[in-house]
Amino acid sequence: SSRQHRLSRNQARDSQGRTELDNGRRTSREESSNQELLNTEMFIEKEIHTRWLRGSDFLASTCAFTLSLHSLWSLPISVIQHGGVTFLLMYTVILATLGAPLLLLEMILGQYSGLAPAQLFIHLCPILAGLGLAVCVQAAVRAMLDMAVVMWAGQALWRLF
Repeated sequence: SSRQHRLSRNQARDSQGRTELDNGRRTSREESSNQELLNTEMFIEKEIHTRWLRGSDFLASTCAFTLSLHSLWSLPISVIQHGGVTFLLMYTVILATLGAPLLLLEMILGQYSGLAPAQLFIHLCPILAGLGLAVCVQAAVRAMLDMAVVMWAGQALWRLF
């Protein structure tokens, strides 16, 4: 559901964008927005979240999502096609400077907020509303790619034996 600033029946907005509640106290749009975020956070805290049994389970699932069969199989081909050791060195540098911090940022934001990716970026910045959906679509496409690679490998093994 979209989060729009809607006034209830007992609220009225004046020309300066302030809201007057039943108790006569005036609040600005920013204060009412902050109150909505606090209410959302309180609702999230009341929900029961499942936890990983061990930290190694979380680490293993993160590695499984980060490293796929397709990426592991295509890396040697890319190294041979694009310059050998030089490509591998640049790949490692870029992975360490861009890939790892972005992965850690996404994990930390997800753990801290407890929100799904589609909702997380809306709460960070409303301009980033479509980014969460794009991340979910990218994950779905990647899952289909991984499934295709596993099916291809299974078909090859079936024909081999």
